[in-house]
Amino acid sequence: MEHLLSGDADASPRQLLELHIPDEAGAWGGAGFSVSHAPNGSPFVSFGRTEVHLGSAGVSWVFGEVRSDPPPTVDHANGVSCLDHVVVATPDVGRTSGSFADAGFPIRRTRATELAGTPSLQSFCWAGDVIIEIVGPTEPSGDGPARIWGLALVADDLDATVAWLGPQRCSRPRDAVQRGRRIAAIRTREVGVSVTLALMSPHPDS
Repeated sequence: MEHLLSGDADASPRQLLELHIPDEAGAWGGAGFSVSHAPNGSPFVSFGRTEVHLGSAGVSWVFGEVRSDPPPTVDHANGVSCLDHVVVATPDVGRTSGSFADAGFPIRRTRATELAGTPSLQSFCWAGDVIIEIVGPTEPSGDGPARIWGLALVADDLDATVAWLGPQRCSRPRDAVQRGRRIAAIRTREVGVSVTLALMSPHPDS
């Protein structure tokens, strides 16, 4: 992942435009996401200025300049309205954070936390209107690559979205780490999606 960011640095990337993952369109459609198709027939799911492209050979992403025109509005049957943040897992938070900074995405904040009982670090930067959350151990644990671990999506009415998906496809909401917000998780194994999908209530000030 770091070499992709370095390679894109000359283009002055600011917005996360595309995520490419090897999922079937039917899995996302079955989970209530509206699947569109590019002129070449490639399926994708739109979240404002960011598109999740499906059926790719691997996982990758595309950054570019933010356009001034408003993003398209897409209605998803499950009630999801936008992409809140992308979680990037890495064995070396400092290395991956440095790669983002070198590519034009300065780190806004780094904090120590505990995830699943393990002391961890979280760093945050903006890619346009999407937050990138970089997560890893407090001390580097190897030289392996960073990877896209999951997406956090905003549901304007979280309870309605959870009810629409049902208990077989979604967990119950609980309080999120972010004050004033709640979170639930789509059971991605059951629906056939390869990345973790969290559902969050809107920001309290939105």
